[in-house]
Amino acid sequence: MKQYPKTLDVHKITIGQLYWCDEDTANTPYKAGLIGYTQGIALCTAGSAEEKWCSIIYIVHAGKGVWFQYRDQDGWRDWVQLAKCETPEVHDLPLADGWTPLTGDCTYCKTQENIVTVNFRAQHSTTISGISRETVATLPAGFRPTRWISSACALDSGDSGGAMNGGVHVDANGSVIINGFDSYRVVYAQISFLAVN
Repeated sequence: MKQYPKTLDVHKITIGQLYWCDEDTANTPYKAGLIGYTQGIALCTAGSAEEKWCSIIYIVHAGKGVWFQYRDQDGWRDWVQLAKCETPEVHDLPLADGWTPLTGDCTYCKTQENIVTVNFRAQHSTTISGISRETVATLPAGFRPTRWISSACALDSGDSGGAMNGGVHVDANGSVIINGFDSYRVVYAQISFLAVN
């Protein structure tokens, strides 16, 4: 296992080298009271930490987050968390009446960057004919786009993988809608978008 040199102060590290930090290291997110984990790795990505211009990336041990700090002519700025390194929580998609999951993969989730992904393979209780606009599900608040978002989807009369093309869109009110142009019962769709907080 590679051992990185330990630094006693992240404001004294130089560019291009990874440094090990622990409870004795000054000026880390831990010392600033932002995290409970004492150990991490720091990387100076521009200049050196003792120069007037500098950027530091700090990776918390055990994958508990990534932090960023920089220095300019006015001194060191506060640490900013770039990522929490958390797996998105996956939820079952609340299907509308008449729709059932074809398999167990009718889900939606949201990443820490606020990107929502809706994924479903669902079957309607009856065949939908002609040009249609069918609501498959409604997403809860916090998982909705700011405006109408659309993508392509596959439609089929059975479970053969999608014999026809259709459209899926999500409205700002959370409605997940399928636009069909022929007879179908089964929908295969995935759509991602930036959610409103």
